[in-house]
Amino acid sequence: MKTIIFEGELNNENVQELVDELQQPYIEEPEDDIVLYFSSKGGYDHSAEIIIDCINSLPEERKVKIVFYFAVYSAAFNMFIRCKCKKVVKRGAIGLVHLVTRDVGVREAINDNESFDKFLLDNTNDVNEEYLKWIEGLDCFTPKELKELSKGRDVFLNSKKLKKILKNQK
Repeated sequence: MKTIIFEGELNNENVQELVDELQQPYIEEPEDDIVLYFSSKGGYDHSAEIIIDCINSLPEERKVKIVFYFAVYSAAFNMFIRCKCKKVVKRGAIGLVHLVTRDVGVREAINDNESFDKFLLDNTNDVNEEYLKWIEGLDCFTPKELKELSKGRDVFLNSKKLKKILKNQK
């Protein structure tokens, strides 16, 4: 069994290291299982997407188990939901869900239909609308939590709720 510990922000650099670890060929024991201990306070969605794709693309004989501990925030929550492997939540883990945010420099007038900043804002609104529909479809959030999310607020989840979400996925 191979054990990997990942703790930190999801960014291009450390995600590349994690992907390399997950895909490292094993000459002596090619069917070795992988246990990934994972805690992250979030980061970049595109970095989480890379990990999700990597884990979901591994051959069946490479069994991966992700043990979520401490922080399962933002982009890490997306991994928590979308990675197709065995998943475990440790006591005391905390999840955080919120809408996508994007830095906009506002170099030009936002109401200018041709500005890149307006394009980013419109795209972010579209992404968030899609994300809210996806979250609602998980059927594990209360109406109050969904309302908070739709207002752009953070919604925290205790380990009991995270375990319930996993149970509902099966």
